[in-house]
Parts: sequence; structure tokens; C-alpha cells
Amino acid sequence: MTASDPARPAEGEERPPKLAVFSGLFVGAEHLVSIVIGVFLVLAAVMALVSVAQLMWDGLAHWQGSGIVFGVVDRVLFVLMLVEILHTVRRSIESHELACEPFLIVGLIATVRRILVVTLQSSDSSAKAGAPPPPPFAHSMIELGVLSGLTMVLIVSIWIARRSGADGASA
Repeated sequence: MTASDPARPAEGEERPPKLAVFSGLFVGAEHLVSIVIGVFLVLAAVMALVSVAQLMWDGLAHWQGSGIVFGVVDRVLFVLMLVEILHTVRRSIESHELACEPFLIVGLIATVRRILVVTLQSSDSSAKAGAPPPPPFAHSMIELGVLSGLTMVLIVSIWIARRSGADGASA
């Protein structure tokens, strides 16, 4: 919230009692919802970590190539996305502001994660196919090009957000 927020009175100005009560209720409800979301994110991250551990254990017990490595990295990046979203929720509860940089970072992680998945899928399909690449391979190359462009846009956006200092990039 900023200083021009209608829920906050200006310096020396008092808020009507009914407005103060409703504002307090809404702030409390907002905090409660944020806390519940945080709890769900923590539970989802723990479940994903358990899934990563199980995948790694199965991969070590029944090694069938490097495909398991991509699966582990994919799930670990998913956990990292959940943790970054949880950090954003915590930061917004503490500061009463919603910053853009953490969402850009989550988008960057998601983009890198998708690049890894598409690369694995396209390498598997090209290894199984004969001489000419199948149409899904061409679609994968287009998707990789778009994801590469998106990665560059997100990196530049994060750089701009940090240079502007608008989000308090020290967090």
C-alpha cells in the first residue's frame, strides 16, 4: 500500500470509526488468506521435495540413462518456484506491497524449466525418428526460440527492476 491509499488516512487526518473497523477487518482477512496460501505453498513444496527424493531413489536403483536427471532437475526447479512464490507472499505480508521482481524470477525459473523439458522431449523424438525430423521436432524448435526470447526479456526486466530500486531489490 502506498501513502495515497484510501484505506490509510493522511497525516493528521482521522478515519471515521466504521471505516477503521472495516479496514481492520479487511486487513486481517487479507493476512489470513496470505497465511493460508503460505501454508499450502509450504505443503506443496514438501510434497514436491518428497517426490524428488523418491524419483532420485528410483533413478539410482534402476538407472536407465540421463532422462531421470532431467526429471529431477524439472522437479527441483518446480520446488524452487514454489519457494520463490512463498518468499513473495511473506514479503508482501511484511511490507504491505506487491513487488514485481519475485514474479519475474518465478517466470524465469519456469521458462528455464520448460526449456529443459522441451529439449529432453525433442532429443528423445529425434533419437527415435529416422532421417527427416518429425513435425513435433519443428514445433519444439519454434517453442525453444520463443522461450529463449522470453528468457532474455525476463532477464532484462529483472535487471531494470533492480536498477530502478522500486521493489527494494535487497530482499
